[in-house]
Amino acid sequence: MRKSFLFILFVFPFFALNAQQKIEESKIDAFTGKLVAYTNWSPFFEGEGATGQMASEVRFRHEHERDFMQIKIVTGDIELTSKEGGRIDFKTDKGVFSFQNLRTETSGRGRGLQGGRSPQLGLTLQVSGDFDDFLDSRVEKIRYHFTDGYYDIEVPVKYQRVFRNSYELIVKEILKNEDNKK
Repeated sequence: MRKSFLFILFVFPFFALNAQQKIEESKIDAFTGKLVAYTNWSPFFEGEGATGQMASEVRFRHEHERDFMQIKIVTGDIELTSKEGGRIDFKTDKGVFSFQNLRTETSGRGRGLQGGRSPQLGLTLQVSGDFDDFLDSRVEKIRYHFTDGYYDIEVPVKYQRVFRNSYELIVKEILKNEDNKK
């Protein structure tokens, strides 16, 4: 009985965390005939203090034969801005990888993480690049470069594979689509 309880206590949260990551949309664009797929939003940082400031979620998209990563960040009452072309650095167990921000959207109150559960202000960053580096690594820290400086977050161990797992879903969806064409 005790072994079963310990198994549930330690293994189930691992599966529950991974189970929430999934392909939310996968379709063929009617105009281009190309795959459009994206994952659901997955949290990777719960934020700081009672305000949850800097709480963050990620999702990956494949569209126009390009891969994109979107990151939502709760900024709380502080006004943070990120310019186009600004960097986002990811420190992993395999090295440091950098990407450039293509676009920033500022959200209003009630349009924060997970469909509005946060009443605070936030940002959504959109990044394009080769995300293959995530496939065999764990993200340990992230440095957001904002207009007025940078901000580092330490990704908790339980979330360090979120980037790999989410991007892996996109890669598998692309391969599945290519197999269906044959």
